[in-house]
Amino acid sequence: MNETETYIANQIRLNVWSGLTVLDDVQDMITEILEDDADEEILRGLVAQEFERKADAENSWPEVTDCDKLDAAFQKTKHNGVGQCKLMKYSKKLMNLWPFYGLECRFSGRNRCFKRRLP
Repeated sequence: MNETETYIANQIRLNVWSGLTVLDDVQDMITEILEDDADEEILRGLVAQEFERKADAENSWPEVTDCDKLDAAFQKTKHNGVGQCKLMKYSKKLMNLWPFYGLECRFSGRNRCFKRRLP
């Protein structure tokens, strides 16, 4: 793969594993960022493969994930009158340790954590 294809392949991987997009959205993203020196057929084929890899990985995830636990903690603090900002700062510090365990966690604008195994 050339540099452009590698960049687009990484964008495909990030979009799929974020859990926030569907196949058609990722295909649209490819259309928007595709450049002349990239092999469109190969890149579009990666989308379905990446969704399959993610689905296979999700089958091995526990019933309650770390993100579910974090969501529950946010809800508990909300009901107890504790501000989420302190918990969020603490959670972001913990997030920095996750790569040592082969995990990555990203926070969206809605204070939701998306955890995935690093490929």
